[in-house]
Amino acid sequence: MILLSHPTANQFSRSLLEGLYEKQLLESFHTCIHWDNQKIWNQWLPKQVQNELDRRSFPEAFQSFIFSYPRYEWGRLLSGKFKLDNLIQHEKGIFCLDRVYHDLDKKVSLYLSKEGQNISSIYAYEDGALESFLTAKKLNIHCIYDLPIAYWEFAKKLYLEEAHRLPEWEGTLIGNKDSEKKCDRKARELDLADLVICPSQFVKDSIPNTVKKQKPVLVSPFGTPLINQKRISTRRRSGVVRFLFVGSMSQRKGLSDLFEAFNLLQRKDIELHVLGTPILEMEFYKNQFPHFVHHPPRPHKQVLDLMSQCDVFVLPSIVEGRAQVIQEAMSQSLPILITPNTGGEDLVDSQTGFLVPIRSPLEIAEKVNWFADNQSSIADMGTAARKKAKSVSWSRYQDNIIEAIQNIECC
Repeated sequence: MILLSHPTANQFSRSLLEGLYEKQLLESFHTCIHWDNQKIWNQWLPKQVQNELDRRSFPEAFQSFIFSYPRYEWGRLLSGKFKLDNLIQHEKGIFCLDRVYHDLDKKVSLYLSKEGQNISSIYAYEDGALESFLTAKKLNIHCIYDLPIAYWEFAKKLYLEEAHRLPEWEGTLIGNKDSEKKCDRKARELDLADLVICPSQFVKDSIPNTVKKQKPVLVSPFGTPLINQKRISTRRRSGVVRFLFVGSMSQRKGLSDLFEAFNLLQRKDIELHVLGTPILEMEFYKNQFPHFVHHPPRPHKQVLDLMSQCDVFVLPSIVEGRAQVIQEAMSQSLPILITPNTGGEDLVDSQTGFLVPIRSPLEIAEKVNWFADNQSSIADMGTAARKKAKSVSWSRYQDNIIEAIQNIECC
């Protein structure tokens, strides 16, 4: 039986939760907030709050398997809501994200100490696995480590290069601020793992070769959300090509290179739309490229609605794992313009979009120009993109991981 742990119960951990449950391999699922959206007081909450909490609710069938430890995550969410930035300061705030991960890790470790006799494997994620894995090793429980983004050592090299190349953007590189203690924790987690799961070949390639020689590393790409055909059929066509970027407004996502690409072009038939949270003051971004249209974060359905009003998705990231937003955009019939470092290289072919190197504003501009000059091709490329995205399923994601875990347990 397998114990699964994830602080925020995001989409890929939920998918694995469903797969383990369906195959009767789930021992328990440990997370921070387990919200019951059937309680009567839920209807009195503001709609925005309901939407946020619905993401922390679970189907009735899972209720007896879920253990929740909400203290630090509630503190993090409320601190962010009321702009109490000191409380969520990177690595230092009492309710920072690291504290959330570490508290859950400790709680799972205690659970293992009491219930470990019923558990064959524990599946945990980067930054939230060290204490759990140390306890699991004492109990001869297999440790499955999910690395959702490029390994810290490889990523930090890229961050330092970006800080040198674009010093004015250094403040957006949050990963560049990780302490030696945090990086050491990541290294220890990886060292304890019996099996490593990655969402892309890019992430696997970032892992030290010495590690890959010692233990199995599986690439299992995330699945694609269900496609709403009605939404796709309402695509806006006006003669102006709308390019959409979705993500944090940072140089980790390559936003400076995207702005520079648009600065190189003097066309009235292209628009750049940016959906994301500013890390610096909005004035900073407008000084880089004044003509982009900013869209603040919104519920997932509204993100898909915005995608349906745009024409091409662009994400020139420097460091990612497997940016799920790429497949979401493809599911809404948007061709893509991405870098290999998004983790989505396998999604690009001659029909679905273009792959450009990192740090290449000129090549981004050339492809933006191509789309503007070949507007009649965008619809067919969007159809091909939707078909490609549909072929990458969550069920395959689940099956790949579960098979790998069973192989480890059989050895």
